[in-house]
Amino acid sequence: MIYIAFFNAEALRTHQPAMRPARTTWSGGSGGENRRAQTAIDSALLRDLRVSALRTIKTKTKLLFLAMALTVFVLGLASCNIPLYEPYFQVAERYYSEGDYTRAIAMYFNAIGENDKLAETFYGLAMAYYRRGDLEEAMLAFEKTISLDPKNESAYERLASVHLDLGNPDTALTLCRKAIRLDHEFVEAYNTLGHAFLDLGTLDSAEATFTYAINLAKGLSKRDRGIRGRALYLDEESEAFNGLGELLNSRKQYRYALEYLGSSISLTPQWDTPWTNKGVAYEGLGNSAAAQVCYQRAIDLSVTNFTAYKKLADLYRRMGRGDDALNVYRSALRVDPSNVDMYYGLADMYEKKGDHAHALEAFESILKYAPDDPIGYVRIGQLYLKTSDNDKAIAYFEQAGQLDPKYAEAHDGLGEAFQAKGRLQESQRAFEKAVACDSLFPLPLRHLGSLFIAQGKEAEGLRFFQRAAALGDIDAIIFLRSRRANEKEE
Repeated sequence: MIYIAFFNAEALRTHQPAMRPARTTWSGGSGGENRRAQTAIDSALLRDLRVSALRTIKTKTKLLFLAMALTVFVLGLASCNIPLYEPYFQVAERYYSEGDYTRAIAMYFNAIGENDKLAETFYGLAMAYYRRGDLEEAMLAFEKTISLDPKNESAYERLASVHLDLGNPDTALTLCRKAIRLDHEFVEAYNTLGHAFLDLGTLDSAEATFTYAINLAKGLSKRDRGIRGRALYLDEESEAFNGLGELLNSRKQYRYALEYLGSSISLTPQWDTPWTNKGVAYEGLGNSAAAQVCYQRAIDLSVTNFTAYKKLADLYRRMGRGDDALNVYRSALRVDPSNVDMYYGLADMYEKKGDHAHALEAFESILKYAPDDPIGYVRIGQLYLKTSDNDKAIAYFEQAGQLDPKYAEAHDGLGEAFQAKGRLQESQRAFEKAVACDSLFPLPLRHLGSLFIAQGKEAEGLRFFQRAAALGDIDAIIFLRSRRANEKEE
């Protein structure tokens, strides 16, 4: 008989609140005594930290060796033709608990190879994909979980979260309602439902749902007074308060938002998301210093909170602190060197400073990690237009047009590059194609106007300028006003 320690992965997958730091209370004593006491406490804390660090290293080392030993053990069983589902599954769960999602996925697949009829394996696989950020794969695995276990309310709620991340709030709404029908006390499903309503813009429904989730969590916490149960419901109550804060930010009711976000933080002080939303509220109130503190706190709590990085960098840019914004983008890229959004921010900053070489380097990094992103090609093409390297600009605009034939900005940029090269017929065709792709995009209309006027076709050129001006193009409006002023003088 082979015995393998049972591992409760579901408990680890549930967000657990961090331990609150103990408070030190001072009482009486002179300044010198306080300083000596402080020194003694600091020394004790330093010893505790060293001991804690050594324990952490030993624990992680033990977990690593345990995972490796389990892997070798499983491979040994394979050579003996012994059923391997349970060993594979336990190794997968162990890797999942350590955050090694790639190895966990491999082991879940091995377990599925032994038995593909168990919902728990596909659920574990889906969670590993989700944690790794592979949303499409997570969606398929959650769908398979549901096909094997149609009453798995957690799978419905997690699948709803995936669809929210993919920008499908309608689908998320349906899935949350299915989860709630299976378990009417499933607070997490109500919170996800609230976020679906929020994404759909039905703010009253979102507010009612989050409020219901708060009351439900409080009631369940009173009923189930076990430590783990109370912690779980506190998490869900905190999530609902955060949802209300986010909702009030969208309504520009920032002072009320701060109250709800403060409640969320008091329940789960180590959770980064409400700190990010609190920063948004402070920005809305014009308190840049407080917003900066909140965004930095969110980053300190979670170095992978790239929303906080972006908002902090944007705040610095609005404050005229360009170098600080650059440092924020660089810090984010040290955490995740493949984060395309951070490269866009970095490129924008360099381009604004006139540092075209570094801007080009950042744009090329975007294409390295997102070679199918037409926006990156257009931005590089526009940069080459600014430096009058029209041949390279043409190449990048053409590549963007191939990736997305309906991308009006690619055709407009191509028209500008052709015009700069004196290839006027090709330029006109490119501008016309841009207008055909997006008739509400004023830039190619203005460019066509300039092209026709330069060729002596005044009446036709003016009609294009008028169309561009009607769409709000400032340069077209200024041109027409100047034209009318000159005509009056004559």
